[in-house]
Amino acid sequence: MEPCDGKEGRPDCDKEACPLWKWCEGRAVNADGWRSRDEIIGLYNRVGIDTWEAQHLCIKPDAKALIYAPFSRANVTEEAEYVPGVGHLWVAYDWGFTDPTHIALIQEDDGIFYQFDELTGSNRSEREWVREIVKRFVALEGYEGPTFEEWEAIWLGRKPWPQPWPEAWPEAAGDPSAVQFRAELKEHGIGAAPAAKVKHNVEEGQDVLRAALLAGSDLRRYLVHPRCLLTIRAFSNYRARELADGSFDPRPDPDPANHAFSHGCDAARYLMWRLRRTLGITSGGSDDHDN
Repeated sequence: MEPCDGKEGRPDCDKEACPLWKWCEGRAVNADGWRSRDEIIGLYNRVGIDTWEAQHLCIKPDAKALIYAPFSRANVTEEAEYVPGVGHLWVAYDWGFTDPTHIALIQEDDGIFYQFDELTGSNRSEREWVREIVKRFVALEGYEGPTFEEWEAIWLGRKPWPQPWPEAWPEAAGDPSAVQFRAELKEHGIGAAPAAKVKHNVEEGQDVLRAALLAGSDLRRYLVHPRCLLTIRAFSNYRARELADGSFDPRPDPDPANHAFSHGCDAARYLMWRLRRTLGITSGGSDDHDN
């Protein structure tokens, strides 16, 4: 693209008034190409936003390469904010130590799953993560129950378990290989699905999660709050392995750069498999809310 520098008949930078400002932010003032701004804007107006970002800006994989291609901006909404006293609360997790841990905090209401927050990072123990989960729930609007300090006394046996139990309290489902993580959840008073209820064929689990992201013409049952930046990035970039004929394997590309996106997707995949009957998918075993 030619520079937007106002010289030799070229246009000046229009800043926020330009439809390309979101991606350019003024950098085109120093561009050294030959295509006019009007030509580039015309191209932008003729293609979908996914095609624009994948094929023309090369900032995201082509949709056909994405494992969770149904995920779009329509899945990202402020409506995924936590609402006190509504529905069922879940923790979805994919644990790692040197690999990142990804934990999704989710509210289920009327068959829709609203991810309102995320916890991510590495090099932390299972116990540290579980206590961070408790801190987040204790801080929720409308939470009534022990303070975090009181929970610490409960875990040490210095105080009794609360009666009644807090209503704003989650169940968990996640990585079936994370045995110690599940044990820590249970020791801290969070019910966790056993491995048998979560373990599944990866491709089948991907199908279930895709159905939650988009089913039918426009039924989206997994929504993500804009604050969950790493979850959004994971869904938007996790790609399949390309085969020699140009088609794509159902399994993920093993490239380490792609593997970095797996954790945010896998946490949700484990939970959606656990609750697949809620989505109307009856393959596999039970997924009721009892552990």
